[in-house]
Amino acid sequence: FLKVRLELDSNLRLYPASTKPTGLSMIKRAFLIASAIVCLTAFSPAHADESFDQRHEGTKPAVSGLNAKLDLGWYHADGTAPAFPGLPTPIRVNAFAAQGAVSLPLGSAFGLQVDGALSAGRQTGLGGKVDTRSAGVGAHVFWRNPDMALIGLYGHYIRSERGVLTATSWRYGAEAEIYLGRFSLEAFAGADSHTITPAGPGKARKTELAATARVALYPVENLRLDLGVEHSFRRTALAGGAEFMIDTGKAMAPSLYTRASHDGKETTVLAGMKLYFGPSAKSLMARHRQDDPQVNMLGHIGALDNAAKAASPFGSPVTGGKGKPVWTPLD
Repeated sequence: FLKVRLELDSNLRLYPASTKPTGLSMIKRAFLIASAIVCLTAFSPAHADESFDQRHEGTKPAVSGLNAKLDLGWYHADGTAPAFPGLPTPIRVNAFAAQGAVSLPLGSAFGLQVDGALSAGRQTGLGGKVDTRSAGVGAHVFWRNPDMALIGLYGHYIRSERGVLTATSWRYGAEAEIYLGRFSLEAFAGADSHTITPAGPGKARKTELAATARVALYPVENLRLDLGVEHSFRRTALAGGAEFMIDTGKAMAPSLYTRASHDGKETTVLAGMKLYFGPSAKSLMARHRQDDPQVNMLGHIGALDNAAKAASPFGSPVTGGKGKPVWTPLD
């Protein structure tokens, strides 16, 4: 059977002592280590003599059947941007937001979900009033035991326009969920790769760590409350949300939700209504664990907003306020 052995020296270094890893190389090493841990767990000697079907006999499928959801809401953000060096200017964004997802089983133990998102609105503050638009697509490929956990890979692409600024972003990484009765522990770790086209000539690119850790509670099966921390593009925010589903006794059911985040300088709020479409009637908790993983594409807009602000024509897209490199020039 396949055997894997990892060896660390006495100083627990994962790289030569004379070499200081870059942020991206550290992300790659972390992703490889996480993947190795998942493989070691999946191919544990304790299960070496069992077939795949024997190990998962009696468990629920990763996705109960073809299902979908539609999310319509309103996005609001209050923050600041550098009008001149050292002189922040208030910025406010209001936008209509729509998200959707379709999930389907890949055999019994695996599933696939495809996400989509659109938003359109207006920014007031720096530069007067400008239109904002965002659009993106994403996908989850995952293993899941609805009574135990989810482990998978996630990626998405988003393009955001803010007046004369354009920001595009690729997010990629690993996601996991652990189900403990009415509690769920949810996490994501990966990277965001942004490309910014500012008002002036040239482009700039930056790759940053992206991570989320969240605890969710279902006090009753149709009510979800969650609290956690989100980090993307040098923005670490406390985030929380609530969702209540109206029990219709049918495969289609509506819910009301709100999400908010605050990082000390910027506050974002997303609120609206979701429509769930599934193979059968079930509670909100069951839909989240048996049908579709969470969709959080529009929550990523805050990171793109920060990226666009950093590329403001009044600031430098290449260096930060203390002269430290922030962007890697492309042109």
